Amino acid sequence: MLRDAASGQDIDENDWLRLADSIIEYLPDELPVIEEQLRRLTASWSLPRRREIEVRIARFDARARHAKGDLSGAIERCADARHSLEPCASGGDDFIEFHLPWLIEAKRFDDAGRLAFEYAYELDEYHDTVPEVVLQRLGDEADQSVWWPLCIMRATSTAETLEPFVKHAAPLVSCSRAVAQISTVKRALR
Repeated sequence: MLRDAASGQDIDENDWLRLADSIIEYLPDELPVIEEQLRRLTASWSLPRRREIEVRIARFDARARHAKGDLSGAIERCADARHSLEPCASGGDDFIEFHLPWLIEAKRFDDAGRLAFEYAYELDEYHDTVPEVVLQRLGDEADQSVWWPLCIMRATSTAETLEPFVKHAAPLVSCSRAVAQISTVKRALR
């Protein structure tokens, strides 16, 4: 049992964070145990470091809620999970790799598009989720949100920002719709 480790064993907050990251979708009801241990182990930390743990707990909570079928609760919890002091693999401080697909799952396309655009506007590198979702949404004729073509327009700013979209667009056939939407947005902006 991790919380009752034998003497001489060093089980710290990083062990609990790795454990939670690995199991939260499979054992969402174990979040209170993980949360208790993380709070206990970090109680003496400075406020900014404790704030980071709170963000990580919020992320685990959102993922646990989603695993239990509480999509609206997971999305709501993303407000606390979004801004981290430690950069993610994408360089951002967000939770977009979970938040964006959940918004799509909830059919909140404008909210998802706005989030993707904010992300694209803020960063020069993207988590793979963003170009993948943007291109999927552009391929859905029922989704008329202006945010998706705006994401593509933003991505064309530099070769570095466009590359992930090109990489994900290769298997798509409906890129002509994306070009048509971008042209429509450009005309509307004149």
